[in-house]
Amino acid sequence: MGKMKQLEKNVILSTKLAEYIASNPSATKGVPAGASFVVFSSSDNQLNKLNQELVKSLKSEGKKVVKAEEKENKKQPWSFSLAI
Repeated sequence: MGKMKQLEKNVILSTKLAEYIASNPSATKGVPAGASFVVFSSSDNQLNKLNQELVKSLKSEGKKVVKAEEKENKKQPWSFSLAI
């Protein structure tokens, strides 16, 4: 997958995530201030592998990173975890 395709897919997922957070602000309670979110797809393993590299890169820059994982559950479509 090229960088442009990765970017396109991440924009789509990030838009879904932003809409979810806007509708459910309490979902991110406990997320550290200033953290970067990196999205992970429920179905695209290739994208997830590339985004895991992005997590590593951000962490190497000293940034706090939260993995936002898309789920198949419509009631709770995202889960969040601090990347360690």
